[in-house]
This record gives sequence, C-alpha cells and structure tokens, in this order.
Amino acid sequence: MDRLFDDIKYGFRNLRANTTFSFIAIVTLALGIGVTTAMFTLVNSVLLKPLPFPNSHELVHMTLENRKTGELSTNTRIGFVERMEDLEVPVKEIAYYAYDQVTLGKGDIQVPFTMLITSQNFLSMYGVKPALGRWYEERDINTQSIVISHDIWQNEFAGDPQILSRDIKLNNKEFTVLGVMPSNYSSTGFTSVDFWLPINELDRPVNIVARLKDGLDVNQAKIQSTAIERLLDELIGESDSVWEIKYTSVLDSMVGDSKQSLYLLLGSVFAVFMIAVLNVVNLTFAQYANRTQELAVRISVGASRKRLLKQLLTESALLCTIGGVVGLLLAAWSLEWIRDFMGDRLPRLHEIGLDQSAVLAALALISISAIATALIPAYSLVNPNKLTDAIKQAGRKMTGDKNSQKVRRLLVSSEVCVAVVLLVCAGLLMRSYFSLADQDTGFNAKNIVTGHIWLPDNFTPQPNRAGYWLNLVDALENKPGVTAVAATSTMPMGRTGIDYPVNYSYPGAPLVPKGEEPSANGRSITPGYFSLLEVPLIEGREFDYRDTKDSPNAVVINEYLANTIWPNGSAIGNTLSLPVWMGGDYTVVGVVGNVKHRGLRSVPTPEFFLPVTKRAYAGMTILVKSSMDAGAVKNQMFTTSVEMEATAPMILLETMEDLTAYSIVSEKLLLTVLGIFAGVALLLASIGVYGISDNMVTQRTNEIGIRMAIGARPNAIRRWIVIDTSKPVIIGALFGVVIAFISAQFLASVLFGVNALDPMTFASVPVVLMVVGIVATWLPARRATRIHPQQALHYE
Repeated sequence: MDRLFDDIKYGFRNLRANTTFSFIAIVTLALGIGVTTAMFTLVNSVLLKPLPFPNSHELVHMTLENRKTGELSTNTRIGFVERMEDLEVPVKEIAYYAYDQVTLGKGDIQVPFTMLITSQNFLSMYGVKPALGRWYEERDINTQSIVISHDIWQNEFAGDPQILSRDIKLNNKEFTVLGVMPSNYSSTGFTSVDFWLPINELDRPVNIVARLKDGLDVNQAKIQSTAIERLLDELIGESDSVWEIKYTSVLDSMVGDSKQSLYLLLGSVFAVFMIAVLNVVNLTFAQYANRTQELAVRISVGASRKRLLKQLLTESALLCTIGGVVGLLLAAWSLEWIRDFMGDRLPRLHEIGLDQSAVLAALALISISAIATALIPAYSLVNPNKLTDAIKQAGRKMTGDKNSQKVRRLLVSSEVCVAVVLLVCAGLLMRSYFSLADQDTGFNAKNIVTGHIWLPDNFTPQPNRAGYWLNLVDALENKPGVTAVAATSTMPMGRTGIDYPVNYSYPGAPLVPKGEEPSANGRSITPGYFSLLEVPLIEGREFDYRDTKDSPNAVVINEYLANTIWPNGSAIGNTLSLPVWMGGDYTVVGVVGNVKHRGLRSVPTPEFFLPVTKRAYAGMTILVKSSMDAGAVKNQMFTTSVEMEATAPMILLETMEDLTAYSIVSEKLLLTVLGIFAGVALLLASIGVYGISDNMVTQRTNEIGIRMAIGARPNAIRRWIVIDTSKPVIIGALFGVVIAFISAQFLASVLFGVNALDPMTFASVPVVLMVVGIVATWLPARRATRIHPQQALHYE
C-alpha cells in the first residue's frame, strides 16, 4: 500500500512537471469521456431503461391504423372501448385517457395547468399508487373529485399535510382532493401532468392503453384482434372498414422517431471518444519518447521493469481519472443543456441524470483510456533493444525509432479517418436540415398565435358548438391589435385536432373494390381561415356569411384533390359526395393551394374543408393574427376564452412559427449534436497532426540545421516538412471517404432533399480537412526554418 501511495505521488509529480502535456491530455480525455457519458446516459434513459412500472413490457397503446395509407388515429370513443372489453381480446386490462387543461384560481388570476382525464383503472394498470390518499373509484366519477401531482402539492399548496381535507377551485368549480401522486411520476413520458380527473364524457376522443396477456407480444396480439376489427366495421360502417387495430409498446410510443437519431448520435459520440483516446495515445508516444533515456538509466542501475511499469500504469490511471472526473462534470452540464434545449420534445427527460449506469459507463471509458495510454510505456519497457539504444545515445537528443514514428502516423491517419466520416455525416445532415427549413409550407406562419379549446358536454348539439366558435372568433377580432381570427378542427403543424381520412365519391367515379375507396382528410373551419394563413385561393371563393346551417352544402377542396378528381377541368360547381354522417353531397365552391399539415417532410394529400356551421367539433384550434407581442396576444386569448366559458379555458397557446420549427426539432437536435461532435473530432485531429509535425521538427532539428547549412532554402525546408507530415492526413482522408461512403447509406432514411452520396459534401470535407492539416503542419515547419543553422547543429 505504501508503494501505491509512492507511485501516486510520483505520478502527480510527473504530471505537474509536464504541465502542457497533462493539460492537453486531460482536456482531450474530458471531452471524449464527457460527451460519450452524456450521450450514453441520454440513450440509456430514453431507450434502454425499462419504464418505472411493474412488467412495463406488457403495456401497449392501441390505435387505429388505415390499411391503405398507414395513417394512425387515436380518435376512438369510450363506447368503443367498453364494447371491446366484452370481446375475446389479447389484453387483460384496458384503460383510456385524454389531455385537457384547467385553471387554478390564485386570487383574481386564473393560471392554466395540464390535466389528464382517465378511466378509473388507469393508475392501477400501471401498478402505481398515490403517495398520499387514494385514487378515484367508480363512486367518485360525478363527485368533483381530483388527484393532484406532487409538484402541485408542494408548489401551490406548500406541502399542506391537510391537503386531503381541502377543496380547491378549478375552472371556478370546487374540487375535493382525493390523493397526491408520487414525485416525478409520468405515465406518458412527455408532458408533466398536474391534475387527474375521472372521465365522464362518453363522446370524448380518448387514447387507449392496455396490458397484454401473459406471453404475448405486439405481433401476436395483432393476429388475435379479428373480433375487435369486426366491431370496428360495425361501429364505423362498412365503407370505412379500412381501419384495423395497431399495438405499439408504450415505450416505443414515447420514443417514436427519436430512436434512430439517438442511436446515430451514440455511434457518433463513440467515434469522438476513439479520436480522443488516439490523440492521447499519440501525445503519450511523444511524452515517453522524451523519457526513454530516463527509464533506461533507471533499469541499468537496478530498477525492475515490473516496478517501472506499475509506476507508469499508475501515472496513466491518474491522468485518465482526472480527465474522467472533469468529463463527468462536462456530462452533467451537457445533460442540463439537452433538457433545456429539448423542453418537452423528447420523452422521459425527467429521468435523465448521472445515475449509477452513467458512473459505470464513465468508469469503463476511463479504464479503456488508461489501458490504451499504458500500452505505450509497456511496449517501451519490454523492448530491450530500444532501451539499449537509449543508453548508447545518452547525452544526445533522441530522434525516435522508425517503429514509433510509424505507429504515431497510423494513429493520426485513424483520427483523420474518423473525423472525415463524422464531418461527412454532419455535412449531409446540415444540407438536409436547410433543405427542410426552406420548404414551402403553403401558408404564412408569421405573427400568428394558436390555442386549443375543448368544449364541455353542454355544447354537444352542433348548433351550440358552431355558435360558440363563431362568437369566440367575433370576440377576439374586436381585441386591440388583432387583424384576423379563425378556427379550425385541425391546424397545420399542430399537435392537436381531429384529422382522419374520410371516404368520398363523385358523379362518374369508377367502381372500386370494397375497402379501396378513395379518401381525403376533412377539416372544419370558420370564414377567413385561408385569408389569415395566406393560403392561395386558386379558384372560386372562401366560406363567408352565406354559409349557414340552413344554406346548401358547400365545400372547399385543395388543389391536390381537385387535380385528382377533375384533372382536365374546373372543380367549381361539381359535387363531392361524403358519408351521410358528414352531410352527404356538397357543392365545390372553392379550390385552395396545398398545405403541409403534418410537418415539413409531409407531401400533399387530398383535403376538403367544411364550414363550421355544417360540421362543428367539440375541440378546435383558434388562430389569431396580431401586430402585438405574442405574450400579450396569448393573455388576450386565454382571458377571452375564460370570460366566454369558464369551464373551457384555452390551452396549448403557442406561436405558429414555433410549431413549424417544432416539426423539425428532431432534425435540429441531430444536426446540432452531430455538428458539435464533428467539430470536436476536427479539433482533435488537427491537434494530432500538429503534434506529430511538432515532434518531427523537434527530433530532426539537427538534420534541418545540416540541410540549411549546405544551402537548402527555407521554403524548401517548409515544403519538405509539410509534405512529409501531410502523408498520414491524406491516407486517413482517403480511407475516411471510403468509410463515409458506406456510413452515409444508413443516413438515407433521415435525409431530406439531399442524396446520401452528395458529391459536394464528399468533395468539400476532405478539402477542408486537408486545409486544416496543412495549417497544422505549416506552423511547426515555419518555426523550424527560423532556427539558425549554427544553433540547430549545436542543438544536441
């Protein structure tokens, strides 16, 4: 033990004696270990770690999938769920839920919070119990009872121990608190829920969550769902029998499209870590080349190789441990940045932190780094010929053996190779991102604020709903600074709304087999919707005061649907036949431009629009265009909605520009993080190139002096050094292009508007790296030619 402490003291002394080497190595290792630990923690928390519920692998979401288009819909009703429970189904328990928002009175101010309306068995199916009190039961459905989150209990009610005997006012109604949820509980992974309320609106669209029977997976459950699909045909109607049940694990539902991006980033960060380790190994080569004589002399006076090896291993372990500790601090900061950057756009963010798995991952990375850096002194100590040469050259500067030079050049080539791969991937993603961002959405999102409202049951009759929406639009139009207002059942780029395909027909339509009828997405809107969004009116008119509940049925269709049905003539005045439950036959009065409703990656689809007086939904989105600050507009919208109906406050208040940006937030995260990784890789590779160039100049100073003494010009010396030290860069770049060519194929599915083998990207990256490499080699070459020949000849 005493010897170990002596070795640690000796290691610290050597690290302090070589501050430049120690600083560069520690920073390099901290970068490599830090970003790798952070990314591993992110992937582990989001993708790999089981959900914090008993037998979480059995939990699935049940959605409706369109067989023809592959589109998913969660627009199911409670009645369907209740009838499904009586069938032979592959699940042992079914629950349902829907998001809503409530206001909590704080004096004269109403503050909005998120609420989850659920079935009474929702929490028990997850295997969770309230931390305080109880969950609601069947007897509580119509008793104004509620369960609150741990954060609400602590922040809004100061952790009142008597909370269960208190009444709280939500939406200006008194509610009795039944229980308090455990801290950090989240059943959905994204939005933090503040209140839970038993559902009592049978017509409300809900999300279905279920627990599979023992031994079944999602594929087996699908096979056993014929009874459910027959029920679907019965409830929806034969003409809409394109729908089938889809099972998705709750974890996969949470993760969604993030999985591929996160795994890609994890692979990229391991590449950065590899470059960092190679760089430190390269630095260690140079460091121990300068200590070879010291080690040889110590062995010649009786020190054992085993003893020296232990000291050097301890020194490497100290170096890597310090780098690892700094890296853990960097990882903690990186995770904080990711949480702030992503907000609620990445699931399970509240679970991300430097837990035991993260520390173990960091220890593994530290161990790998220590072993790699320790192999260099080990090689020196077990090579007697090298030590003998070192003793013979005592008193003169070591020039470094050829094998060491070859290994160092190989390390630099490897660094450059990996850097090229990362830079090519980052370049492709950058071009893809800007291609997405430049897409024409078909509308103008500037100065528009949106909000969503869900009306209570007393607005169930269609005329009541339509009247409310029109009155709300009129009320908002009279507010200061407001230039236009409209309402829609489904907003472009929105995260809420009713959007599902509806079968249609028209006079002269060809006969098609059952289940293959054409369909289009239908939306309900108020007058002025297209003008507000600046969607071009191609022919005909928009909806206006003429379109009432008693007027002839009128419909506006998009250009895609018009060209599909009537490619050789005008659509105006023609008949579009919809299902009876949507009103039957409609006359086309207008054709508008195509709009990207489902994100910037979406392609045009057939769409039709109905006036709100003909089809009014309980949930709709309000759009307000105003010259005022977005924050002030949101306050206006929320206040107006509460004044009109206290039980239906406006929720999800966001600017339309933010919603559009949200549609490519995953691409932005991928580009940002991979771009950082590529930048770090380029920096580390350039440090490696500079290091080998500087070491060459240092070790060959005598040769440089001789060349200059016999007449070699400085330019020739610089050119010789640059060419010689650029060879590993060129070799690494060539291999990197080949590997990037293969790696780019895996990016094809996430790229947009750019080929995975884009010639510009593949040509520009090696050029950039070569320029960086030339600069890194030119600086030491310039220093070499400034040494006077006489000084160089006396260098040793």
